[in-house]
Amino acid sequence: MVGRTRKPEIVTLEDDPLWYKDAIIYELHVRAFYDSNGDGIGDFLGVVEKLDY
Repeated sequence: MVGRTRKPEIVTLEDDPLWYKDAIIYELHVRAFYDSNGDGIGDFLGVVEKLDY
């Protein structure tokens, strides 16, 4: 069928209790990441500035 799109399937945790085995999880230590205001401590504004990084 040309022009028709499928609705994405909704997968819940009950459907796949082992979801975490294929997941990619990122952790960020804000205080050590990027300092935006020069006080020597990383901050959320610094994280926002580096989101594309």
